[in-house]
Amino acid sequence: MIEKHFTLDRTMEGPDHVASLEPGELLQQIRNIELALSGSGVKAPSSSNLKYQHKWKSIHLNRNLTKNEVLTEMI
Repeated sequence: MIEKHFTLDRTMEGPDHVASLEPGELLQQIRNIELALSGSGVKAPSSSNLKYQHKWKSIHLNRNLTKNEVLTEMI
């Protein structure tokens, strides 16, 4: 199910028209959703993002944590 506010013209009176999609925009948004849903389901960085991979920051653990275990910096 897709819920979107739709209007024929944003200049019409009423509180929702200014923030609603017009017909061409609504169709484009639906096409974008179709493209997103047709993917492989694998989440991976795009090629344009990979060139910044050296700037990514993350923590990787080599074991599972126990409940309420606190991470501390090891020097």
